[in-house]
Amino acid sequence: MQLRNGLALALAAVAQAQPYGTDVNCSTTGQIVYRISPAGAFTTVISGTGSTVNMVAMDNDNRNLAIINTSPPSLRIVDPVMGSVVRTVWTGAPLTGANYFNPVHTGDYVLAQGTALFQIKHDGSAISTIRSGAPFQNLQSLVQDLVTGNIAAGDITATCIFDVDLGGTVLNTWVAGQVGPFSMTQDHQSGDLILGQGAAAARGVYRFSHTTNAVTTIAPQAVVGNSNAICFDRAPGNGEIVVGTSPVRRIDMVGNVLATYSGVPITNSGMCFDKERNLVSVRTASPNQWRFDLNFPGEAGNNYAMALSSTGFTPGIPVDSRFIQLVPDLITLLSLSGGLFPLLQGNIGVLDANDRGTATLDLSAFAGLTDLRLWAVAVTLNGAAPSGIQTIGKPIIVVLD
Repeated sequence: MQLRNGLALALAAVAQAQPYGTDVNCSTTGQIVYRISPAGAFTTVISGTGSTVNMVAMDNDNRNLAIINTSPPSLRIVDPVMGSVVRTVWTGAPLTGANYFNPVHTGDYVLAQGTALFQIKHDGSAISTIRSGAPFQNLQSLVQDLVTGNIAAGDITATCIFDVDLGGTVLNTWVAGQVGPFSMTQDHQSGDLILGQGAAAARGVYRFSHTTNAVTTIAPQAVVGNSNAICFDRAPGNGEIVVGTSPVRRIDMVGNVLATYSGVPITNSGMCFDKERNLVSVRTASPNQWRFDLNFPGEAGNNYAMALSSTGFTPGIPVDSRFIQLVPDLITLLSLSGGLFPLLQGNIGVLDANDRGTATLDLSAFAGLTDLRLWAVAVTLNGAAPSGIQTIGKPIIVVLD
């Protein structure tokens, strides 16, 4: 208890409130990526991408967007300021389609295509098959699960979520009832998976709990309609979800509608909050050499601290009415006190003129760490903010080699 209280006080000195209510980038059934403001104004980020844009996510740099097109199946990086494709990460074989993708802890991407999962190197140097064939039937959504570190992959035909490690082993099959998870995101406080369903039989937004292995309804069809597209952000309080095809709605975590955006061109399965990736892990070498890139837009000159935990991220450390999503343990204490130096470097510092910071973790000298999970959170400090608290980043998970 003393350790927990001491860490709460230490982190409170550098903890800030997670920004939310920012623009949302959405993929469309056309060749266009749109941006929707909290007030409901929508603008074109890029058009003429060649085919349907199935999904969009923030790239590692927290500025550019990563998108997938269906024909030819491609993973591309888009500059949202210039409105242009800056590079193609991968296109063509073995891809024959591109349903859904998301970044993972290595800095690379995992992509779902029907009955297969692929891992694509961020620099485009390679693509590998994680698993193909049974028991997959029609994979349409996925996230790297903050609870397990594995891939949670939603199958709309099997109406279930597969728990798949990056080696391709299916460890669990979580039945989703009538819900075919067409889109998926995750609540970064509870760890619950948030599912969007667009099929007429069970349209709505649902929550899958790791604690109960049960699916419950957040918002039914009557409230949100077609929920093929979805994204989530941690907000002061309990957070918010943006969901829908046309119209698009912002809802709270119990299904109350906060805003309705009518007239938005029909969205597809992928959405992301703008500049939502405050902390990104990248594997720089194997085994277990990592870089952590911090990016807190508009916060140049603010102090930052990044803490680690080997225990987990939920329920987290309460700070006023908010939570720092990390379960404190000895690793947390050592990471904040400098006790992990020189293994961990740069995790406490000042954001540079580009709002960025960099930390490194080198555990290559230690054998036997395979599959160990580490969780990380970065926070910033601004004395002008309420209670001196400006940003608590979302937690991430790293799975060691």
